[in-house]
Amino acid sequence: MIWVNATCETQFYEACLLTTAGSMFGADLVLSAGQMAKTSSGTVAVVDDDRAVLDSLKFLLEVTGHRVAIYASAAEFLENRAKQVSCLILDHQMPQMTGLELVARLRNDGVSIPILLITGSLSQAIVARAAELGIEKVLEKPLNDDDLVNFVSAFY
Repeated sequence: MIWVNATCETQFYEACLLTTAGSMFGADLVLSAGQMAKTSSGTVAVVDDDRAVLDSLKFLLEVTGHRVAIYASAAEFLENRAKQVSCLILDHQMPQMTGLELVARLRNDGVSIPILLITGSLSQAIVARAAELGIEKVLEKPLNDDDLVNFVSAFY
């Protein structure tokens, strides 16, 4: 199991690989069959204003065999997004444009890629709006790495 800890209050991240035996920290990386490296022409896009979260998610997804593009804001994603995005992992709470606002804009533009919305403050209003916009999944921080990798693997 891969354990990734992103500390939002700091400008660094810590990635610790745990063995399945449950030892404190190990050098072994054990992936389930569903998480084994894949080959695909698509890219997983990750949008989050927290650099530590971006780096941690990029690390996790690349270790599990995914091509990843990271964006520090919704505007950066809109201006520079990869051509073949398989799915989008998106933080909700960002300055200038929230995750839900970005999804509304994408849907209005006819973009129908699968989306995973992540939030530190899950509410019924967020879940309801996400459903209206056709967002496939909403997860609350801290994220479970298996939930994240399984979501991406389903669309990659």
